[in-house]
Amino acid sequence: MCSKITWATQNHGVFVARTMDWFAATNPEAIITPKGVEKDYGFFSKESKFSTFGITTYGYILDGVNDAGLSGHGLYFATALDYENKQSLPKFNLNHLVNFGLSECGNVVDLVKLIEQHHITICEVTDFGPGTIHASFSDITGDNCVIEIENGSLNIWHGKQYNIMTNQPGYNKQLNNWERVKRSIDLAPHTGYTHIQTGGNINPEDRFIHNNYMSSHLKEPTSNLNGHMKLVTNIYKIPQDVPNRVEGEEIVCFPTEFVISYNLNNLTAHFLYTMNDAYMKYNFDISELFTRGVPLRFRLDQADLHGDITEKFLAS
Repeated sequence: MCSKITWATQNHGVFVARTMDWFAATNPEAIITPKGVEKDYGFFSKESKFSTFGITTYGYILDGVNDAGLSGHGLYFATALDYENKQSLPKFNLNHLVNFGLSECGNVVDLVKLIEQHHITICEVTDFGPGTIHASFSDITGDNCVIEIENGSLNIWHGKQYNIMTNQPGYNKQLNNWERVKRSIDLAPHTGYTHIQTGGNINPEDRFIHNNYMSSHLKEPTSNLNGHMKLVTNIYKIPQDVPNRVEGEEIVCFPTEFVISYNLNNLTAHFLYTMNDAYMKYNFDISELFTRGVPLRFRLDQADLHGDITEKFLAS
Protein backbone atom coordinates (compact mmCIF):
# COMPACT_ATOMS: atom_id res chain seq x y z
CA MET A 1 0.00 0.00 0.00
CA CYS A 2 1.66 3.29 1.16
CA SER A 3 1.34 7.06 0.71
CA LYS A 4 3.85 9.79 -0.20
CA ILE A 5 3.66 13.60 0.08
CA THR A 6 6.11 16.33 -0.95
CA TRP A 7 5.72 19.72 0.74
CA ALA A 8 7.77 22.65 -0.57
CA THR A 9 7.86 25.39 2.08
CA GLN A 10 8.90 29.01 1.66
CA ASN A 11 11.66 29.27 4.26
CA HIS A 12 12.40 25.82 5.66
CA GLY A 13 13.13 23.66 2.64
CA VAL A 14 11.35 20.77 0.95
CA PHE A 15 9.88 18.08 3.20
CA VAL A 16 8.93 14.61 1.97
CA ALA A 17 7.07 11.94 3.93
CA ARG A 18 6.10 8.38 3.04
CA THR A 19 4.37 5.54 4.82
CA MET A 20 5.11 1.85 4.50
CA ASP A 21 1.79 0.02 4.73
CA TRP A 22 2.04 -3.77 4.58
CA PHE A 23 0.45 -6.92 5.99
CA ALA A 24 3.63 -8.00 7.79
CA ALA A 25 6.75 -6.41 9.19
CA THR A 26 9.27 -5.70 6.43
CA ASN A 27 12.19 -5.48 8.91
CA PRO A 28 13.50 -2.23 7.39
CA GLU A 29 17.24 -1.69 7.33
CA ALA A 30 18.96 1.59 6.50
CA ILE A 31 22.02 1.42 4.25
CA ILE A 32 24.53 4.22 3.74
CA THR A 33 26.60 3.82 0.56
CA PRO A 34 29.35 6.37 -0.21
CA LYS A 35 29.76 7.63 -3.76
CA GLY A 36 32.22 5.67 -5.86
CA VAL A 37 31.01 2.28 -4.62
CA GLU A 38 30.00 -0.15 -7.36
CA LYS A 39 26.35 -1.23 -7.27
CA ASP A 40 24.62 -4.14 -9.01
CA TYR A 41 21.42 -3.28 -10.91
CA GLY A 42 20.61 -6.76 -12.19
CA PHE A 43 21.77 -6.39 -15.80
CA PHE A 44 24.87 -4.29 -15.12
CA SER A 45 26.99 -2.80 -12.36
CA LYS A 46 28.09 0.81 -12.01
CA GLU A 47 29.89 3.09 -9.57
CA SER A 48 27.54 5.39 -7.69
CA LYS A 49 27.93 9.10 -8.50
CA PHE A 50 26.26 10.15 -5.24
CA SER A 51 26.30 8.99 -1.65
CA THR A 52 22.96 7.37 -0.84
CA PHE A 53 20.78 6.61 2.17
CA GLY A 54 18.36 3.78 1.42
CA ILE A 55 15.73 1.80 3.32
CA THR A 56 15.29 -1.82 2.32
CA THR A 57 12.07 -3.74 1.83
CA TYR A 58 12.77 -7.46 1.57
CA GLY A 59 16.32 -6.67 0.51
CA TYR A 60 15.61 -3.98 -2.10
CA ILE A 61 16.02 -0.24 -1.55
CA LEU A 62 12.53 1.21 -2.05
CA ASP A 63 13.03 4.52 -0.26
CA GLY A 64 15.85 6.96 0.33
CA VAL A 65 17.71 10.15 -0.42
CA ASN A 66 21.15 11.11 -1.75
CA ASP A 67 23.66 13.77 -0.77
CA ALA A 68 22.33 16.15 -3.46
CA GLY A 69 18.88 16.13 -1.84
CA LEU A 70 17.12 13.92 -4.40
CA SER A 71 14.66 11.53 -2.76
CA GLY A 72 13.16 8.37 -4.24
CA HIS A 73 10.13 6.37 -3.12
CA GLY A 74 8.87 3.03 -4.43
CA LEU A 75 5.22 2.30 -3.59
CA TYR A 76 3.24 -0.85 -4.33
CA PHE A 77 1.47 -0.79 -7.70
CA ALA A 78 -0.49 -3.92 -8.55
CA THR A 79 -1.19 -3.40 -12.26
CA ALA A 80 2.29 -2.93 -13.77
CA LEU A 81 3.02 -5.04 -16.86
CA ASP A 82 6.08 -5.29 -19.08
CA TYR A 83 6.28 -2.91 -22.03
CA GLU A 84 8.12 -3.27 -25.32
CA ASN A 85 11.77 -2.23 -25.54
CA LYS A 86 11.39 -0.71 -29.01
CA GLN A 87 14.73 1.09 -29.07
CA SER A 88 16.81 -1.73 -27.55
CA LEU A 89 17.71 0.51 -24.64
CA PRO A 90 19.94 -0.73 -21.81
CA LYS A 91 17.72 -2.28 -19.16
CA PHE A 92 17.51 -2.68 -15.41
CA ASN A 93 15.03 -4.29 -13.01
CA LEU A 94 12.13 -2.29 -11.60
CA ASN A 95 13.11 -3.17 -8.05
CA HIS A 96 16.38 -1.26 -8.59
CA LEU A 97 14.66 1.92 -9.82
CA VAL A 98 14.96 3.91 -6.58
CA ASN A 99 18.53 2.82 -5.88
CA PHE A 100 19.65 3.45 -9.48
CA GLY A 101 18.01 6.88 -9.62
CA LEU A 102 19.51 8.05 -6.33
CA SER A 103 22.95 6.75 -7.29
CA GLU A 104 23.02 8.45 -10.69
CA CYS A 105 21.10 11.74 -10.41
CA GLY A 106 21.15 14.92 -8.36
CA ASN A 107 17.76 16.29 -9.38
CA VAL A 108 14.45 15.30 -10.94
CA VAL A 109 15.28 16.71 -14.39
CA ASP A 110 18.32 14.45 -14.67
CA LEU A 111 16.34 11.54 -13.24
CA VAL A 112 13.71 11.81 -15.97
CA LYS A 113 16.44 11.88 -18.63
CA LEU A 114 18.03 8.79 -17.09
CA ILE A 115 14.76 6.85 -17.15
CA GLU A 116 14.08 7.83 -20.76
CA GLN A 117 17.47 6.38 -21.71
CA HIS A 118 16.76 2.96 -20.18
CA HIS A 119 14.21 0.16 -20.32
CA ILE A 120 12.75 -1.00 -17.00
CA THR A 121 11.89 -4.70 -16.68
CA ILE A 122 9.20 -6.01 -14.34
CA CYS A 123 10.17 -8.45 -11.61
CA GLU A 124 9.04 -9.60 -8.19
CA VAL A 125 9.73 -7.26 -5.30
CA THR A 126 8.77 -9.47 -2.37
CA ASP A 127 8.89 -13.12 -1.42
CA PHE A 128 5.10 -13.23 -1.18
CA GLY A 129 4.30 -13.40 -4.88
CA PRO A 130 4.26 -10.93 -7.76
CA GLY A 131 4.88 -7.46 -6.45
CA THR A 132 5.41 -4.44 -8.62
CA ILE A 133 5.94 -0.80 -7.81
CA HIS A 134 5.68 2.66 -9.23
CA ALA A 135 8.01 5.38 -8.02
CA SER A 136 8.14 9.05 -7.15
CA PHE A 137 11.20 11.31 -6.96
CA SER A 138 11.55 14.80 -5.46
CA ASP A 139 14.40 17.30 -5.17
CA ILE A 140 15.43 20.43 -3.26
CA THR A 141 13.59 22.74 -5.69
CA GLY A 142 10.25 21.03 -4.99
CA ASP A 143 10.28 19.37 -8.41
CA ASN A 144 8.60 15.94 -8.60
CA CYS A 145 8.11 13.10 -11.01
CA VAL A 146 6.03 9.93 -10.96
CA ILE A 147 7.17 6.89 -12.96
CA GLU A 148 4.62 4.22 -13.70
CA ILE A 149 4.41 1.23 -16.03
CA GLU A 150 0.82 0.49 -17.06
CA ASN A 151 -1.06 -0.82 -20.09
CA GLY A 152 2.12 -1.76 -21.90
CA SER A 153 3.82 1.62 -21.67
CA LEU A 154 6.16 3.64 -19.49
CA ASN A 155 4.47 6.81 -18.23
CA ILE A 156 6.19 9.79 -16.59
CA TRP A 157 4.52 12.79 -14.95
CA HIS A 158 6.99 15.61 -14.29
CA GLY A 159 6.27 18.82 -12.39
CA LYS A 160 5.93 20.35 -8.95
CA GLN A 161 2.19 19.61 -8.97
CA TYR A 162 2.77 15.82 -8.85
CA ASN A 163 3.54 15.78 -5.14
CA ILE A 164 1.13 13.06 -3.96
CA MET A 165 1.22 9.33 -4.65
CA THR A 166 -0.48 6.23 -3.24
CA ASN A 167 -1.09 3.02 -5.21
CA GLN A 168 -3.37 1.74 -7.96
CA PRO A 169 -5.35 2.63 -10.07
CA GLY A 170 -3.17 4.40 -12.62
CA TYR A 171 -1.95 7.90 -11.87
CA ASN A 172 -4.17 9.61 -14.46
CA LYS A 173 -7.24 8.12 -12.77
CA GLN A 174 -6.00 9.30 -9.38
CA LEU A 175 -5.43 12.83 -10.69
CA ASN A 176 -8.88 12.91 -12.28
CA ASN A 177 -10.48 11.76 -9.02
CA TRP A 178 -8.84 14.61 -7.10
CA GLU A 179 -9.74 17.24 -9.72
CA ARG A 180 -13.38 16.13 -9.54
CA VAL A 181 -13.39 16.44 -5.76
CA LYS A 182 -11.52 19.75 -5.78
CA ARG A 183 -13.99 21.38 -8.17
CA SER A 184 -16.83 20.43 -5.85
CA ILE A 185 -15.36 21.30 -2.46
CA ASP A 186 -13.93 24.65 -3.57
CA LEU A 187 -17.47 26.00 -4.04
CA ALA A 188 -17.70 26.74 -0.30
CA PRO A 189 -15.34 27.43 2.64
CA HIS A 190 -13.67 24.30 4.01
CA THR A 191 -14.73 23.13 7.46
CA GLY A 192 -14.67 19.94 9.48
CA TYR A 193 -17.86 18.94 7.68
CA THR A 194 -16.51 19.38 4.15
CA HIS A 195 -17.36 16.19 2.27
CA ILE A 196 -14.32 15.08 0.27
CA GLN A 197 -16.32 12.36 -1.51
CA THR A 198 -14.27 9.33 -0.61
CA GLY A 199 -16.12 6.14 -1.45
CA GLY A 200 -14.51 3.89 1.15
CA ASN A 201 -11.90 4.45 3.85
CA ILE A 202 -8.32 3.17 3.51
CA ASN A 203 -8.22 2.21 -0.18
CA PRO A 204 -5.60 3.91 -2.41
CA GLU A 205 -8.07 6.20 -4.21
CA ASP A 206 -9.46 7.52 -0.93
CA ARG A 207 -5.97 7.98 0.52
CA PHE A 208 -4.93 9.93 -2.58
CA ILE A 209 -7.84 12.33 -2.07
CA HIS A 210 -7.25 12.51 1.69
CA ASN A 211 -3.54 13.28 1.28
CA ASN A 212 -4.24 15.98 -1.32
CA TYR A 213 -6.95 17.61 0.76
CA MET A 214 -5.14 17.55 4.10
CA SER A 215 -1.76 18.64 2.72
CA SER A 216 -3.38 21.52 0.83
CA HIS A 217 -4.09 23.12 4.22
CA LEU A 218 -0.51 22.96 5.51
CA LYS A 219 0.78 26.34 6.69
CA GLU A 220 4.40 27.48 6.66
CA PRO A 221 6.30 25.71 9.47
CA THR A 222 7.94 27.71 12.23
CA SER A 223 11.06 25.51 12.28
CA ASN A 224 12.61 22.39 10.80
CA LEU A 225 11.16 20.29 13.63
CA ASN A 226 7.74 21.86 13.15
CA GLY A 227 7.88 20.96 9.45
CA HIS A 228 8.65 17.31 10.17
CA MET A 229 5.89 17.19 12.79
CA LYS A 230 3.28 18.74 10.52
CA LEU A 231 3.94 16.41 7.60
CA VAL A 232 4.15 13.23 9.70
CA THR A 233 0.82 14.06 11.36
CA ASN A 234 -0.70 15.08 8.01
CA ILE A 235 -0.01 11.99 5.92
CA TYR A 236 -2.62 9.20 6.00
CA LYS A 237 -1.59 6.36 8.31
CA ILE A 238 -3.59 3.12 8.22
CA PRO A 239 -4.50 1.98 11.77
CA GLN A 240 -3.64 -1.47 13.06
CA ASP A 241 -6.26 -4.22 12.58
CA VAL A 242 -8.41 -2.26 10.09
CA PRO A 243 -9.59 -4.67 7.35
CA ASN A 244 -8.26 -4.13 3.85
CA ARG A 245 -9.75 -7.07 1.97
CA VAL A 246 -10.98 -10.63 2.33
CA GLU A 247 -8.88 -13.48 0.91
CA GLY A 248 -10.76 -16.75 1.18
CA GLU A 249 -12.10 -16.70 4.72
CA GLU A 250 -9.33 -14.48 6.08
CA ILE A 251 -9.52 -10.73 6.61
CA VAL A 252 -6.20 -9.18 5.58
CA CYS A 253 -4.95 -5.92 7.12
CA PHE A 254 -2.29 -3.59 5.71
CA PRO A 255 -1.43 -1.25 8.61
CA THR A 256 1.23 1.44 8.53
CA GLU A 257 4.50 -0.12 9.64
CA PHE A 258 6.47 3.13 9.57
CA VAL A 259 6.48 6.75 8.49
CA ILE A 260 9.66 8.58 7.52
CA SER A 261 9.98 12.28 6.79
CA TYR A 262 12.97 13.99 5.18
CA ASN A 263 14.02 17.60 4.81
CA LEU A 264 15.76 17.41 1.44
CA ASN A 265 17.69 20.63 1.99
CA ASN A 266 19.36 19.82 5.32
CA LEU A 267 18.97 16.01 5.14
CA THR A 268 17.41 15.56 8.55
CA ALA A 269 15.00 12.66 8.99
CA HIS A 270 12.30 11.68 11.49
CA PHE A 271 11.07 8.09 11.81
CA LEU A 272 7.94 6.65 13.43
CA TYR A 273 7.69 2.85 13.75
CA THR A 274 4.40 1.17 14.72
CA MET A 275 4.31 -2.60 14.20
CA ASN A 276 3.86 -5.67 16.40
CA ASP A 277 5.47 -5.03 19.81
CA ALA A 278 7.50 -2.01 18.68
CA TYR A 279 6.46 1.65 18.98
CA MET A 280 9.29 4.16 18.47
CA LYS A 281 9.79 7.77 17.43
CA TYR A 282 13.31 8.99 16.70
CA ASN A 283 15.37 11.21 14.39
CA PHE A 284 18.79 11.27 12.74
CA ASP A 285 21.01 13.50 10.59
CA ILE A 286 21.69 11.89 7.21
CA SER A 287 24.21 14.57 6.23
CA GLU A 288 26.29 13.58 9.26
CA LEU A 289 26.08 9.93 8.22
CA PHE A 290 27.39 10.87 4.77
CA THR A 291 30.37 12.83 6.11
CA ARG A 292 32.06 9.70 7.44
CA GLY A 293 32.41 8.37 3.88
CA VAL A 294 32.03 4.73 4.92
CA PRO A 295 29.32 2.11 4.30
CA LEU A 296 26.87 1.69 7.18
CA ARG A 297 23.94 -0.66 7.89
CA PHE A 298 21.40 -0.16 10.66
CA ARG A 299 18.15 -1.90 11.61
CA LEU A 300 15.37 0.68 11.95
CA ASP A 301 12.93 -1.53 13.90
CA GLN A 302 14.99 -1.88 17.09
CA ALA A 303 12.54 -1.42 19.95
CA ASP A 304 14.90 0.62 22.15
CA LEU A 305 15.48 3.48 19.68
CA HIS A 306 14.42 6.97 20.72
CA GLY A 307 15.57 10.58 20.43
CA ASP A 308 18.51 11.47 18.17
CA ILE A 309 20.11 8.18 17.07
CA THR A 310 22.76 9.64 14.72
CA GLU A 311 25.69 8.57 16.93
CA LYS A 312 24.22 5.11 17.46
CA PHE A 313 23.81 4.78 13.68
CA LEU A 314 27.44 5.83 13.14
CA ALA A 315 28.61 3.23 15.65
CA SER A 316 26.83 0.38 13.84
